[in-house]
Amino acid sequence: MRLENADNGIMIDDEFLCSSAGEMRLLAQGSYEVGFQPEEIPRWFQAIMGHIDRTALLHETRKQIADAGCYLNLDLFGREELYYASSSKIDMPNDATRMDDISAIISEGFGGKVLVPHDICSKHRLVGYGGHGYHYILATSCQGCGSEASETRPSTTS
Repeated sequence: MRLENADNGIMIDDEFLCSSAGEMRLLAQGSYEVGFQPEEIPRWFQAIMGHIDRTALLHETRKQIADAGCYLNLDLFGREELYYASSSKIDMPNDATRMDDISAIISEGFGGKVLVPHDICSKHRLVGYGGHGYHYILATSCQGCGSEASETRPSTTS
C-alpha cells in the first residue's frame, strides 16, 4: 500500500523492502495509522545496542532486541545515579539491578548476546582522579563469578 498526501508532501510506502511499516490506513486528512512489522535482521549484520541499561528498560524489550540478533551492551556499571543526567524521566538502575538484568537475559538463553564493557570515557572515572576505575566490575559486580575475578585487578597507577 502507498499513502501520499500532496498537501504536505508525505509519502509512505509499505512495499519498501527494508521497512518496519506494517498495515497502513488513512484515518482522516493528514492523519495516518501505520502498524508495526518486525524486520528481519540479516545474519551478516550484527549490531551492538549500547547503554542498553538506560535505553531499553523493560526485560521484554531487551529480549526482543537479543532475539533479533543484536548484542546487548550493559556498560554503565559504577554509575550509581538516581536519574540519567540527560533525562530525569529515566530511572537509572544500580549495579545490583544490572546484574539481575544480566541473569534474566542469560536465563532466557541470550548469554552470548551480553556485553559488559566498561564506560571509562573521562578522567574523573579513573582511580587516580577519584573514580571507580577499570577494576570496578571485577572487584564489585562479579562476586562469585570465579576466583579469577577478584585476583585480576589491573594496576591503577600510571
